[in-house]
Amino acid sequence: MLRIQWVRLALVALVVAVPATAFAQPTKAGVVTTVLGTATVSRASLSQPVPLKFKDDVFAQDRVSTGDDSVARILLGGRAIVTVRERSSLTITEVPHVSTIDVGVGRAAIAVAKERMKPGETIEIRTPNAVAGIRGTIVVVEVDRTTAPAAQDPATFTTRFTVITGEVLVRQHGQAVPRVVHLHEGESVTRAAAALPKVATPVRVAAAEPTPAATRALFQSGERAATVKARIDKREYAMANPST
Repeated sequence: MLRIQWVRLALVALVVAVPATAFAQPTKAGVVTTVLGTATVSRASLSQPVPLKFKDDVFAQDRVSTGDDSVARILLGGRAIVTVRERSSLTITEVPHVSTIDVGVGRAAIAVAKERMKPGETIEIRTPNAVAGIRGTIVVVEVDRTTAPAAQDPATFTTRFTVITGEVLVRQHGQAVPRVVHLHEGESVTRAAAALPKVATPVRVAAAEPTPAATRALFQSGERAATVKARIDKREYAMANPST
């Protein structure tokens, strides 16, 4: 009888000694739908980055990075597709009603299905020097580092948002009174070391523009999703090569 009591006491002591975080389950943010080339994920529970694979779960606070000539695509909560282009890194965080895609460097395309968003929900795109709130939108974000200092100084980054469909409100951060720019379809804005410009810049619209109906295909059929992917890729290529 005494031995059983000692065992019980030992178990209680073990439970008390283990931090509560050890029992906490990570919040699932999405699932990987495509990996072309090389991609890795960094996680607090991992000692080093590990390869990202098709159908892997992505959790809040995970950092996804891609290598040369690589693309990773993540279905975010069944309501958005996040495409991470080559040599890019981003982190996805989740709080009630807000999903945040933090793009540290590189390029990403985010397609949001408005009909799958719940009332009050929003998706934010954050970069080192700007923030965009989106609902029912396809937007491309590009983040370049102009220098390589030790600190993450927002002044050393340039961010460009380009709206393919829908509307986006972009605001700068790191300023006492942030400027806000309203982007419509086919418009772009660049945030460099200086403040955001007062107006957006029109960009050339490619012939194969993805429609809202085509965007919904991303969430329905693998065959149709491939078609939409090709259209989005063609649109991105036209943006990056305006002379062609």
